[in-house]
Amino acid sequence: MKKRIYTKGLMLMGMGLLVSLLISHPVLPQSSKTFSLKFASWVPQHDTMNYAPNLWIKEVEQRTGGRVKVTPYYGESLGKVANSLDMLKTGICDLALMPTGVLSKHFRVLDVLALPGLIPDRVIGTEVMYVLLQKGLLEKEFTGYVPIVLQCHDPFYLNFTKKKVTNLEEIKGLKIRFPSVTTKSALEALGATPVSIPPPELFNAINTGILDGTCASPGYLVLSKLYEIMKYTLWGYPISSGANIVLMSRKTWEALPPDVQLVMEELNKNAKSNYLEAGKRQDEDSIKQIKAAGVETYHLSPEELKKWQRLTQPVIDQWISDMQAAGLPGKEAFETAKGLVEKHK
Repeated sequence: MKKRIYTKGLMLMGMGLLVSLLISHPVLPQSSKTFSLKFASWVPQHDTMNYAPNLWIKEVEQRTGGRVKVTPYYGESLGKVANSLDMLKTGICDLALMPTGVLSKHFRVLDVLALPGLIPDRVIGTEVMYVLLQKGLLEKEFTGYVPIVLQCHDPFYLNFTKKKVTNLEEIKGLKIRFPSVTTKSALEALGATPVSIPPPELFNAINTGILDGTCASPGYLVLSKLYEIMKYTLWGYPISSGANIVLMSRKTWEALPPDVQLVMEELNKNAKSNYLEAGKRQDEDSIKQIKAAGVETYHLSPEELKKWQRLTQPVIDQWISDMQAAGLPGKEAFETAKGLVEKHK
């Protein structure tokens, strides 16, 4: 009798444990339907900015047992980078990698990365974006989209072809290519002449003397072969930074079953560390190649740096003012970014 009671007790305990596990970890129904997604990337397949997205694609396909198939289209083969958001809206693609600098009018809060002298490296810049996301400060500009991975690239520095610029007098009038409207304002504040040149035409513009220099990261100098014709790189004062982000159409996201969404959400968390790992390798390799090519890297004197910072401070103040006037959280975004920079000093 006692044995039967004991046995029944164990059975009841086991059933109770099973029920509790099912409640705390519900088994999501799996659909047998397959989903074919298109990923549009504006950079070549092996660019560092594609490293984390490519891993994400591979893992999604594996973790869903092939129910999700993602076809990548690299190097603007599906459409021009300037049309990335339109491609998502119209269904030409389901995911897209896009630079926030080129699309800064759509990503105005993320443009905080482009403020002169603010973001010192890709690690802090990437952390800034994720904190802005967690605080809900990107909600307006991400309306209609789901963020997959946010990647701040290495900072843009000033690079010159013939003239080693060590003070404000020497930068006056120099024709320098700018990557965003905010950077254009910073160059004007320093006395340079900003010039708009599409990336594919940049090498020829510098090589033929149309430009005296450009704003570019070490990684881009190598990828674009610009390090072969540049002579000087001014480090220590990041004139700008920016990001390449992967967004998914909200319409595509909502068409996916819950179990697939869970897989993607988990992989989104890993994408950040995957990107930073690849970025660190690229930074180390790029710096080696730049120096090996004979490009002289240097810093401003402390006194001169303070002059540059004073001249570009109004650019930051105006950016915050414009954002606030537009009903956007510019001040909070800037204070968040500055606080994280100070924290890592």
